[in-house]
Amino acid sequence: MFNIGPGELAVILIAALIVLGPQRLPELARTLGKFLREFRRQTEDVRGLVEREFYKLDQNIEEEAPRKGLPANTGLPDAAGRILPGPEPRATPLSPGAPPGHDVPAAVKPDDGKN
Repeated sequence: MFNIGPGELAVILIAALIVLGPQRLPELARTLGKFLREFRRQTEDVRGLVEREFYKLDQNIEEEAPRKGLPANTGLPDAAGRILPGPEPRATPLSPGAPPGHDVPAAVKPDDGKN
């Protein structure tokens, strides 16, 4: 995590023992442990809240899509980060010569620079 080796950690602990003394060092370690435990708990609570809200939002979108005539699977990630398959491309292109899946109307012609 902090890329500290065992030798460096030993030097830090010896320096802390010298500066704080044997009476205050265990108290400091206990306080630091309580702080880290509380910090982890709070971050897990926030992460859970955010995931729940995204899940609810995703469920609302999935429920509203059929009512609005939209495809339920939009090719966007779901709450777990998995990509849902998007709508299928058209089997037949609108203009001759266009590859399948490209919606180019036949009336639109490419600009060839000749007017």
